[in-house]
Amino acid sequence: MKKEVDINTFGGRVRDLRKRSGFKLKTFSAVSGISVSMLSQIERGAGDPSLKTMRKIATALKCSVGFLVDGPARPSNNEPIELAPVDANGAPVDE
Repeated sequence: MKKEVDINTFGGRVRDLRKRSGFKLKTFSAVSGISVSMLSQIERGAGDPSLKTMRKIATALKCSVGFLVDGPARPSNNEPIELAPVDANGAPVDE
């Protein structure tokens, strides 16, 4: 059975992770290799990204496509997984 991707949820996760990673849209466009207009459409749920585009986004955000589509896996105690902070280049930030 084919699972449909909720593009609004996908776009919201992309926007949230991009912002939490410290990327402005223009910078993220340069890092991911996806145009600003396409990224904007995806984040608003108006774009229909290909798998190739999803992979580029996931690579730039240092996560999996599955994470962007389905959200974080939950440990057995059902606690959310915290993301480590990164700078605009995707490098880990010491807190």
